[in-house]
Amino acid sequence: MSAPIIKKNKIEQTIDLKKEFGVDFTGARAVKESIAQAIIDKIVSRTKSGRGMLFKGQEGKEVKLKSPYSKMYAGSQDFKAFGKKKSKVNLTLTGDMLESIDIKSIKGNELVIGIVERVEKKKAYAHSTGKENDSKLKMPQRPFFGVNSKELTAIKNKFSSEIKSALRAKQEEGKSAFEAAVLGLLDRINKDGKS
Repeated sequence: MSAPIIKKNKIEQTIDLKKEFGVDFTGARAVKESIAQAIIDKIVSRTKSGRGMLFKGQEGKEVKLKSPYSKMYAGSQDFKAFGKKKSKVNLTLTGDMLESIDIKSIKGNELVIGIVERVEKKKAYAHSTGKENDSKLKMPQRPFFGVNSKELTAIKNKFSSEIKSALRAKQEEGKSAFEAAVLGLLDRINKDGKS
């Protein structure tokens, strides 16, 4: 499982479905899109519940998002307007940052989930690293982006029927290719025998 890339200009995680799920999803774009959306939904729901994902090396560990919010932030007009609570940290003042998590690409069996929008990427970087983008200001590190192998296993379990279908299709594809090869061989033998 690859840890997410958290840089000022790049917030993304690549998931190799064949490696993680043990199935080749080539040609099953709708299933891959559904799995990608389930991953995004997991990140968003976990974050909204006040939990994050801290990666040390390749494996992530679920952590509580540090609270409280700063006095300055909690005193802002927006904070008050949205009815936020200083001690309930869930990174959802407007929801824009979490809503900006999207499918960046699907190629073969590889999904890339990330944040494309520049402003939201800056916010995600600041939360994930505890560093403001354009200043030396520090803030509590609140890593939220990415899924770990445990969460991916739970998602995999939700897609068990699709995985079984993909495996059956590959087996049928293999049988068809084998049958075609045998029929071709028999056809050649028959032609050679008639010569």
